[in-house]
Amino acid sequence: MPNGGDPSPKRHPGSPLPLGPPLALGPTPENAHMEEFIDQAHVLPHCAAVVHHAGAGTMFGVLAHGLPSVVLPQSADNFINAALLARAGTAQKLMPGELTSASVRSSVRLVLDDDSHRQRAQLLADEINAMPSPREVASLLKSVGAT
Repeated sequence: MPNGGDPSPKRHPGSPLPLGPPLALGPTPENAHMEEFIDQAHVLPHCAAVVHHAGAGTMFGVLAHGLPSVVLPQSADNFINAALLARAGTAQKLMPGELTSASVRSSVRLVLDDDSHRQRAQLLADEINAMPSPREVASLLKSVGAT
């Protein structure tokens, strides 16, 4: 176990919440369902907006689906990714010191009500979806290498 066998939830620097099993967060409201992991490919097609940590995988998944987002960077590249999303006009960024239930609520409301976030996200989704697939790139590289 990390931390010398300490089973308690772990924290990343600047993280407002401990990382651990969903039940460690307390009782779940009746209108909510919590899981430790759900493949985003199953969830994103059903979303109007996404609140996430701005990790690369989530960021590109959200962009590929043309979804506006609220980003809550925690560590590593999250801060750079969050700044890029905000600068691109696809997301509202909340830094760790700004994170409250009210700030998340108002940021989500903003990206849902202000269509410019969705429009910018859709433009990026169109660019991503126009890119060649990995198979097409491999085929092109193979043909270039053969000449």
